[in-house]
Amino acid sequence: MARPPDLAWFLEEYRNHERGIRNKDDRYYWWIPLDRPILTACKEHPGHSDSDYSEVYAKVAMVNRMYSAQLGRGKIGRYDAEDRVTKALCKSDIDKFIKPLREEVSLTEAVLPKVLKCHDRLVTIVHRATRKYELSFSSKYLSFHVPRVVPIFDSRAGWTAKKVLPDNSDFRGYGGYQKHCRRILALMDFLVNKRIKPDLKIIDYVLYS
Repeated sequence: MARPPDLAWFLEEYRNHERGIRNKDDRYYWWIPLDRPILTACKEHPGHSDSDYSEVYAKVAMVNRMYSAQLGRGKIGRYDAEDRVTKALCKSDIDKFIKPLREEVSLTEAVLPKVLKCHDRLVTIVHRATRKYELSFSSKYLSFHVPRVVPIFDSRAGWTAKKVLPDNSDFRGYGGYQKHCRRILALMDFLVNKRIKPDLKIIDYVLYS
């Protein structure tokens, strides 16, 4: 029977991922080449404008397909949804919201409002294209543009985080993504108390896998 996630499990898995990635252990290192093309595309073509349609489409498609973000589930279809989202992004002001996050080095309590504001804006933009509130896609798309400060969120990562840190007064009264981010902050504090410098991407890998 699989071991249920808790703080002890999280600490062990974090250390396993950290060590495994450093040593290129295939059980953990596979995340790095998987993420590399998306991170490279977002770094080399960070903007969103009408002239960047093909570059933006590539980013949208890679995030959607490689991270099972489920754009296009239902009647629209994947390709049509990706096209609609790309066009919405190219006509949007999302760069204005992403730019302040590029100046940050880590997710903190002070940075969290900027992350939530940017995520909310992207959810609104994507909703215009798909008529659905794509919280998961939005978090994943933003995370690859600013991986040091934006956590990935979906049903799998959210479920694991809740098992590791069950609901209490610290996590009540917030939206789903905000709750998840606050759990991430708590896990980062936990790692600091264990004299480990937190790496947000490794935390994402542990919770997502």
